[in-house]
Amino acid sequence: MVNARYRRLTELTRWLSATANARQVGTVQELLIEGESKTDADRMSGRTRTNRLVHVTRTARTVAGAVVNVRLTSSASHYLLGEATDLPAQPPVATPSPPRTVAPASRPRAPGRAAVGARLLTARAARR
Repeated sequence: MVNARYRRLTELTRWLSATANARQVGTVQELLIEGESKTDADRMSGRTRTNRLVHVTRTARTVAGAVVNVRLTSSASHYLLGEATDLPAQPPVATPSPPRTVAPASRPRAPGRAAVGARLLTARAARR
């Protein structure tokens, strides 16, 4: 049961992240270059203003500590790929809300601790 819930949560998290990243593709974002990519020496890694990880091709402008505008060209669930550009940065695209599997009104409400405690006190008082 726990493994199934964890697997569903992981799948949902990946889907939400991939969807949010895919919505950014085609935009130009400001990027702070952090350093060389951990997996590819020909790429530099950086973060957008919304803290998204972006990998760009290494150029003279993409050095650690530099702030460059990057056109985002493709996405994955945990990162984006881009290329340096002279175009002005755009605001990030809003992230979609997660899908609802159960409507909030149909969820059964469990009594809170205060409600349970009040009922116990009332029952004890009635017995006296």
